[in-house]
Amino acid sequence: MDTFGQVTQATTAKMKKRRRTIKERRDIVEETLVPGTSVARVARRHDVNANQVFYWRKLFRYALFSGGGGGIETSVGEWEVRWR
Repeated sequence: MDTFGQVTQATTAKMKKRRRTIKERRDIVEETLVPGTSVARVARRHDVNANQVFYWRKLFRYALFSGGGGGIETSVGEWEVRWR
């Protein structure tokens, strides 16, 4: 039986990229900021690659700690602009 070119339902689900909203990304990052939490486990729970979560954390830190003492609203705004 020739199975070349056949795609199963399980592989189709894995192949489709999921685009997360900014809120979803922020929520995932905030979960990883809890002391003692494993980034890899949070990533697996949300079906995201751990490296992607580390990148989101980097963007989050950059937005919070850069730019002249703005408040959380300003920092989150910068973070959102960076992701668009």
